[in-house]
Parts: sequence; C-alpha cells; structure tokens
Amino acid sequence: MATKKVTSNKASAWDEHSKLGRAVVELNEINRTHGVDMRGGKKYTMVKDRVEIFRKHFHLDLGIETFIEYCDDTFVRMKAIITERVKFGDTYHIRVIGSGHAEELRGSTNVNKTSALENAETGAIGRALASIGLAGGEYASANEMEAVSRKEEVQKSPPPKATPTEKVEPVKEAEAIVINPDGVETGVVAEGEARLEDLVLEAFKTFIPTCDTDKHLDAFLEMNNEPIKVLQNSDRWDEFCELGKRQRVRIKQVTKGDTDE
Repeated sequence: MATKKVTSNKASAWDEHSKLGRAVVELNEINRTHGVDMRGGKKYTMVKDRVEIFRKHFHLDLGIETFIEYCDDTFVRMKAIITERVKFGDTYHIRVIGSGHAEELRGSTNVNKTSALENAETGAIGRALASIGLAGGEYASANEMEAVSRKEEVQKSPPPKATPTEKVEPVKEAEAIVINPDGVETGVVAEGEARLEDLVLEAFKTFIPTCDTDKHLDAFLEMNNEPIKVLQNSDRWDEFCELGKRQRVRIKQVTKGDTDE
C-alpha cells in the first residue's frame, strides 16, 4: 500500500530569522530535551539556562537590570526589566521591553533562610525573560509556583491598619545603584516607610560574601562609592564596616587553608 507524506503549511509562531525567534526555538528544544519535570507532566527550563540563551543571541544588545523594591526582616520583593538601547538620530535611548516581579519570604525554605534576596532576584529575572517570549515552558518560575501555598499561609493575617489618630506623613521615594561584583547594576528603591540605608546594607550583605579575594573585594567597594556614602551618614555604618572586616577574615582563612594544602 502506498503511503502519503503529509506536510504542514502552518507558519511557525516565531520568525526563525530573527534573534528572538532563534532564541525561542533553541529554548523550546532545550526545554524538550533537558527541561526539569514538574507536576502535571510539564517541563521547566531553569533561569540560568535561559539567561545563557538570552546572552548567546542578544549579546549586549539587550540588558537585564534588577531592583530591590522592598526588603525587611519578613520578605523581599524584586523587580527585573529587560532593556534595549535604541538610537534616535544622534542620541541613544534605553527603553524597557519586558519586566517581571518576585517576592520571597525570609526563612520559608532552607534557601530563603540565607538567600531570600537572591532567590527573589532569580524569580524576577525569569518572569522578565518570560515576558519577551523566553518562558522556558512555564511563565511563572517553578520556585515561585511552589512557594504560593507557603506565602498564603504566612500572609493570612492582614497588616494592621493605622488608627484614626495616627498621622501618616508622605515619604519621598529614594534610590541608589549598587553594582554587584560581576559589574551588573542593581537598583535599590526605598518606598513608603522603608529606609534606603537599610536596603543598601541588605544588598551589601548579599554581595560582599561573594568576593573571594582582597583584590576582588577592593574592586567591588571602589565601584560602589555612592551607595557607601548612603551608609556613611547613617546608623548602619558600623554594621557595614564590620561586614567588610568579617569578609576579609574569611578570605585570609580560605587563603591560608589553600596554602597549607
């Protein structure tokens, strides 16, 4: 019996001749072959893999920027944006082409006991990439969706309302830019009653421990003269200085251990 080969004339949802189209095609293939299995038989491609594909196809034509929108002892909220540099006449402008947010509760998991900020940043980047088509199988990150139930439990109680006698003064928004040890800018924005110096210190608490040599630490601090000035004039200065001293002690201990071996 003769067989008839049927071919589909259906156009691809993505133009494979464009950078984004090629990136999406490669991501879909990686998701199919190496995606992490999730509930319901779906697969998810990790954010780190999607960032690699993003950089492979867009190089430095597009950028990823992250911002701390809120941070306290209970939770942290991060925002990530995808930016594009566009030239109009003789002037370059930065426009936002994608964005994403993520929140994490401190102490809700083993990871969040020490790295809630990093976890939220990763989730925000994942959702920002998803907003331009690099979803990795699911629009929301696997960690975010698994965290929904625990977030609902912790947040069952509504925040207390201000009594009629309380006068709430408007607080101006303040911001600073902290450059991480890899040279990536992170915007720190203090809204409402949040204090900029507290948020800046939280950022330094995250980034300073990743500096593995004195030279690396010196370079990181030199890049961040402006946010350091925010701490210099605040009640968090001593804590920041102690943070740096402890890291230098750790670096010496690691260096000595390597030498003894």
